[in-house]
Amino acid sequence: MKKVLALVLSCLMLVVALAGCGSSSNDKKDGLETVTEGKLTMATNATFPPYEYYEGKKVIGIDAEIAGEIAKKCTEKGLLIITAKTLLRMLPPLNITYDEIDEALSVLKKVMEG
Repeated sequence: MKKVLALVLSCLMLVVALAGCGSSSNDKKDGLETVTEGKLTMATNATFPPYEYYEGKKVIGIDAEIAGEIAKKCTEKGLLIITAKTLLRMLPPLNITYDEIDEALSVLKKVMEG
């Protein structure tokens, strides 16, 4: 009896696990969307010196320096941007207005254009 119960439970767990691997009809045709107009996305796994690499727990390299400089220049212009390794992060309040969003993106655009 225990073997039958164990087999049934194993089959049930397998069915549940495989059900999570399915896809829905509204999935994107070619996978993840990687480019969004007007949005800067930097990502790295920090294994490609000299572009980015780890020195201890800190990410060092060209990509990290670029993200840091963008954040520094935005902060000088009154826009708080933080970096997370080589990513830029904006932390707006939940009650931000559309005008404030436009102003923040305008500052970011000016900094990115040089």
